Amino acid sequence: MPAFWCVHFDAEERVLEHGFQESLWLMQYQYSHGGHAYQGGRKQITAASKNWNALREIKPGDWLVAYLRSKRFFAIGKAIEPRSRERHHGQPHREDTVERTVKEHAHRFLSGVVRYADAPAFYEDFTDSWSRRVTNDFSHQPEVWRYPQRIDVDGWREVVRSGVEVKGLADAVPRPQIRLAAFQIPKPLFETIKLQLQAEYHSAEEIEAETHFKEGAVKQVRVNAYERNAEARKAGIAHYGRKCAVCRFDFGERYGELGEGFIHVHHLRELATIAQQYGVNPIEDLRPVCPNCHAMLHRKVPAMSIEELKAVVYG
Repeated sequence: MPAFWCVHFDAEERVLEHGFQESLWLMQYQYSHGGHAYQGGRKQITAASKNWNALREIKPGDWLVAYLRSKRFFAIGKAIEPRSRERHHGQPHREDTVERTVKEHAHRFLSGVVRYADAPAFYEDFTDSWSRRVTNDFSHQPEVWRYPQRIDVDGWREVVRSGVEVKGLADAVPRPQIRLAAFQIPKPLFETIKLQLQAEYHSAEEIEAETHFKEGAVKQVRVNAYERNAEARKAGIAHYGRKCAVCRFDFGERYGELGEGFIHVHHLRELATIAQQYGVNPIEDLRPVCPNCHAMLHRKVPAMSIEELKAVVYG
């Protein structure tokens, strides 16, 4: 059975964005070496050891949630074995163990790609040219951090770059664990986070589609519709299900786990009208549709009705 983990990205969202682009999680948590202080104090050495020991427990097939300590969640992805990348070709490939590294508080290799025999998903990649310039907390000198500690995912899904807030983390996980780079969460909390990310992700996608299809849409209309769309879409899907209301396509049935939960939601009323109303009635105003049918509904202005498009599809 897979485990469920929150993996904490560094304080700056540039680190999070690089992780999205590379389909991985990355960390800068090393013991002092080569004149660099890094986690140089006794307390920081203890923190580094706890983080490395946690990371060795993550296995391919486990689910990861991209997380920042602002208590916001940004995406989910499934951990995989370290992938071979083009930049790895011709670079040294080495092997070590987390157990030795933690025991000796020392890194044996600082170049190439380092695999850890006792950590099936965790590895280090010193070949990535991406970096972040920081002022070291211990030496107060400028340094370049490469974030070599990594775990690959099959791809970040339901990416919400502004993040979502989900209650319950403090009740489910002891505070000392939440401070770690990676900490395990119970499946019910993961499912709650996943549903909230799906709602926000698809809401943004649908509003973008609706306003793109209709030229001249006012920005405020997009904002107003987006703010109330997330909860409304969840209620609408709960009522109508996740099959397309036009062609009956089901992404979960066709694509399995990859497509599970995916569907667009179409507003039967024009966005401009919705923006002037107090709220959206998810039963009267929304229908689940696949992206293809969603696009076809908006081929005409005003948009076609569900029944009109069904007549086109089924003759």
